[in-house]
Amino acid sequence: MDALGANLAETRTIIRDLTPPALEHDDLTAALRSLCARDTATPVHVEFRTKAPGDLPPDRAAALLRAAQGLLANACQHARARHVWVTLDHRDTTTVAVEVRDDGVGFDPAATAEPGERGLGLTAGRERLGALGGSLTVRSAPGRGTLARATLPVVGAFALAGRR
Repeated sequence: MDALGANLAETRTIIRDLTPPALEHDDLTAALRSLCARDTATPVHVEFRTKAPGDLPPDRAAALLRAAQGLLANACQHARARHVWVTLDHRDTTTVAVEVRDDGVGFDPAATAEPGERGLGLTAGRERLGALGGSLTVRSAPGRGTLARATLPVVGAFALAGRR
């Protein structure tokens, strides 16, 4: 039993160390709201909204927050957008998603399919979400802005616990 207790304590320490600071005391909704309220070095208006927020396991909340941070950074730094909308969508009992949409210049997503100078953040986001059974999809075209959607499945008991 002592070994089991030690392993559990070690696992909790690892999870705590991997948790983004924004999630140490707040849930994903509050962390995203705070992320969107931060001043950026660009004159981009960022708006956050949520649709039916719910509870998530820490690893899933962290993966979605990290994906949103990267997508928001891309929109503010590269898109030349005036507006960015970040939406947390937890209406479905089986999945949770974060969408980041901008009215910027857009780009050709096929041009960033290979890791290299551009697209590394998208690749990292896809890998992080994919490790948890999720996905990152990007729809964009030159002159038409970008819509990126990070999606993760909600796991068993948390799907039920989050629906009170």
